[in-house]
Amino acid sequence: MTLSIWRYSHLGFALSFSVFILLASITGIILAFEPINEQVENHHISSVAKEQTVANTIAVLKKEYIEVVSFEINTHNQALADVVTKDGENKQVFINPINGKIIGIPKDTHPIFKWTTNLHRSLFLKKTGRFIVGLCSLFLCLIAITGIILICKRQGGVLQFFSKIVKENSNQYFHIILGRWSLIPILILTLTGIYLSLEKFSLLPEKTINYQIDFDNIKAEPKTEVENFIAFKNIQLKDVKQIEFPFSDNIEDYYTLYLTNKELVINQITGEVISEEVYPLSKLISYYSLILHTGHGSILWSLILLLACLGILYFLYSGFAMTLSRKSTKIKNPIKRNQAEITLLVGSEGGTTLNYANAFHQELLKNNAKSYLTHLNKFGNFTSLKKLIVITATYGDGEAPSNANKFLELIKKHPIQQEFEFSVLGFGSRAYQHFCKFAYDVQETLQQLPNSKEALKINTINNASFEAYTEWLNEVSNYLDVKLNIQKKDLGIKKMKTSSFKVLNITSKEKQVDNTFLLELSSLTNKKFNSGDLLAIYPKNDDRERLYSISKTRSNSLLVSVKRHQLGIVSNLLHQLEKADILDAAIVPNKEFHFPKKANKVVCIATGTGIGPFLGMIENNQKNIPIDLFWGGRNEASFSIYKDFILKQQSNRKLKNIFTAYSRTSTTKTYVQDLIQQQDTAFAELLENKGVIMICGSVAMQKEVLKVLDSICKEELKKPLSYYENKGQLLMDCY
Repeated sequence: MTLSIWRYSHLGFALSFSVFILLASITGIILAFEPINEQVENHHISSVAKEQTVANTIAVLKKEYIEVVSFEINTHNQALADVVTKDGENKQVFINPINGKIIGIPKDTHPIFKWTTNLHRSLFLKKTGRFIVGLCSLFLCLIAITGIILICKRQGGVLQFFSKIVKENSNQYFHIILGRWSLIPILILTLTGIYLSLEKFSLLPEKTINYQIDFDNIKAEPKTEVENFIAFKNIQLKDVKQIEFPFSDNIEDYYTLYLTNKELVINQITGEVISEEVYPLSKLISYYSLILHTGHGSILWSLILLLACLGILYFLYSGFAMTLSRKSTKIKNPIKRNQAEITLLVGSEGGTTLNYANAFHQELLKNNAKSYLTHLNKFGNFTSLKKLIVITATYGDGEAPSNANKFLELIKKHPIQQEFEFSVLGFGSRAYQHFCKFAYDVQETLQQLPNSKEALKINTINNASFEAYTEWLNEVSNYLDVKLNIQKKDLGIKKMKTSSFKVLNITSKEKQVDNTFLLELSSLTNKKFNSGDLLAIYPKNDDRERLYSISKTRSNSLLVSVKRHQLGIVSNLLHQLEKADILDAAIVPNKEFHFPKKANKVVCIATGTGIGPFLGMIENNQKNIPIDLFWGGRNEASFSIYKDFILKQQSNRKLKNIFTAYSRTSTTKTYVQDLIQQQDTAFAELLENKGVIMICGSVAMQKEVLKVLDSICKEELKKPLSYYENKGQLLMDCY
């Protein structure tokens, strides 16, 4: 429920003032160029000049000009003086404080900046516009704050704010990425905007500066040269905003220094400080609010504000795009809910899980199945229900999606009276500590119902993997006795553009064990790739890609480890290839499964053909980082096609240790998770010392290995495995 409140608040604030936020962002982008332009003009003072004392500066000015009216360091970091030159001309000029020379003449603000400033500040509506702009700043601040809360909830807590983000779609991914990095500039922009608006409407306490000067007791002696005034000698230009010079030689006229934190009145004859007024906190906040809000005086900060405004524009676009995408998937139910024998309940936060559930629903309808699809929060009495299939995502730290957060209560209020079978499919990401937790909560609740029977064990899908989804479809297809054919295009996923690869080598038939072989390819179009990337292959008349983890050899060829399946279309296609044959395929970057650049040790865990990407990683281990390989197969013969290569890499010191587990031997059956358990202390030390574990192979193996690793982490390190995964110490590519 709380998730919905924050999400609707976030969306509501954005919708309420979207037009004004859009205007503020666009005008902010334009105005960010004004201070940049001023700095580029090269009239700003140097760091050396900032260290110069007021005494030296005034002495230089008095020597260079007949009269000096005022001198200031403006918000653009320029020294601006109002002087009377030796030619008798009264001028306002940019000067070099070190020698007093004129370095430029101020120009009028460009009309575009004047016009944009008025629009940005008041929308040309005077006080009404000022009020709207101030309110807009407040709403934008609230949007930023609710956005922070949503990111924290999504990532699993405040401490995970900057942890890895799961990329469901580009809009969602970059909305969060940019939101995290532009958070501070946006908060500064909005808070300073709010403060300046409150100040404009006199809603803040204000203290008037009144000089306490006893004119009757102003001293005329001892007369001191201005360069010897102690106050002037102790103040540097970096602390000066403005200096007002005396109008005459009259003793009652004086110097006024406006510093960053106070104002001083100086006797022009003796140099004595005759009044000192420290600025109240409100005045200091006002000054720095203006500087921070406008970016004056710093090209770097102006560029940051420019990027922040561009970010706000993107947030408006991506936020509304995500909202529309959640609404875009229309559920069509030709079968009424009380006539449906198969009820599909979906829990989806960003819309991805709903797309997968809806594609499954439509495929059932094509097969004349009496299917009904609805959100988990719309659960009620389904009188004809025989089979219940729940497809749900998990949000953030194990929470229910916003359209499923009432289900666990609803099913208690409306228990299913008749006997029924159920199955649960969970979508989530292993980057989060509570992977698919809500799906497991639903499963547990359904198991406890008296009339329920679990037809299929709970399945989970990591990062919306289409391959894992396809495996589940095959399983549920057998269960429902229907033929399901869902392709990527049905989910809005476009087919990749393929290129040509030439076959260099393939394991000869007589050397193949367990129908496994190595295929070496060369890209005819010089495609770039790395070990750990994927090779996508499309059968004829089928948009469903088959993905294979690949290795990059030292000779820049591509190596794939393939297991031939009797009914496997693609594996048989690859098995029939011969040297010099051409294969059309596509490279799919998989940056999250590349060999770590900074690791003091790496452990690679694989079963069967999952060893494929590790072959290239080991061969290209130029820094000789210690690598241990754990591999599981049927028997020792299964390892034969990799053995020579592995032994060679060991002798070259690119691989330190190899541990094998065989599950089909006459003696004790061993699995890779058994080997890991036997070396629990070594694995704990590896993670504690910032080592990296990489896993590639079957999902079944992955689940068992993760259970063992999580147990080791909790017992030995007192932390969950997810802690190390979020630090990039656990990399996985399983299928």
